[in-house]
Amino acid sequence: MIDQSASVVARSEVMTRAREGRSLPLGWALDEAGEPTTEAEQAMRGTMVPSGGYKGFSAGLLVEVMAAALGGAILGRHASAFSGTVGGHRGRDSVLLRFHRCHFLTECLISVSMIGCLLSRSRR
Repeated sequence: MIDQSASVVARSEVMTRAREGRSLPLGWALDEAGEPTTEAEQAMRGTMVPSGGYKGFSAGLLVEVMAAALGGAILGRHASAFSGTVGGHRGRDSVLLRFHRCHFLTECLISVSMIGCLLSRSRR
């Protein structure tokens, strides 16, 4: 199971920094006008930068489509922020996907040992 923010930083970290009066590293957030900001208060009125730039935005959009459109919720741009009250109720905004390797291959070539090998190589 993977549950992570699609942004460079979780909004809760920005909220903590805003409460403590601390600045943000450049590249974490955008203000209301879409300009980069290091001010946590401005970031709270704006948005967090997506992980991976425009490619990360595409991945986030895919999650939005699956979680909101397929899950029956309203799109994020119309919903209330988790920390706000403006906008509509998010509704159900979760989708669980389960993949079985044999549905993708005519022969089950992917094995636990292959995945273990891949993971061990990625730790180097």
